[in-house]
Amino acid sequence: MIAELEDAIIDRLKARFRGTLQAIEHRPAKMTAEELARVLTTAPGAFVSFLGWRRRERPEGTATLTFGVYLVASNPASEVARRRGDARTIGAYSMIDVATRALEGFAPDAAAGAAEVTRCENLGGKAIDSAGFSVYGLAVEIPGELPTSDLPEDNEEAQVGEFRVFRTDWDVPPHGDVGPDLPAERADAADHITVRPSEEP
Repeated sequence: MIAELEDAIIDRLKARFRGTLQAIEHRPAKMTAEELARVLTTAPGAFVSFLGWRRRERPEGTATLTFGVYLVASNPASEVARRRGDARTIGAYSMIDVATRALEGFAPDAAAGAAEVTRCENLGGKAIDSAGFSVYGLAVEIPGELPTSDLPEDNEEAQVGEFRVFRTDWDVPPHGDVGPDLPAERADAADHITVRPSEEP
């Protein structure tokens, strides 16, 4: 589901930007400003990362998945041109507008509802500015169904076996600065109990 939603976001952005960006791709994780300056060297571009999910109370069995959409603009003319664009190159502000309109209310087939663009953040800083980029991040939340087990309830692999063996190691915490760090290589005490199956009457 995650990959399907990520691909759907990328396809949606490609359709809306209509070739005005040099790259619209996925990236593996949330990035700091320094990592963005090092990795995102293609501009103008849009880069999508899965940031995680949180469970929803309703409907049951669903979660809100969050994706980061990083919009990278560059223009040798000036910092103002990076943000506002010019006759030759799209600026960061226009990229924000296009991406937001494309994704707000978007309901991919793999989703359990419509997407919401919940936040726009300026990710600029010394590293970004010195590298000649303007970078903004959109947070896009999409409801999706939680994955469920492929095993049927009557499958033997899905059943819990009878409890037969109990084993645990015990370590007594040291007092003050005396004693080795826990867990110790050798336990202070150990219990290993085999439970005999009950006899049928």
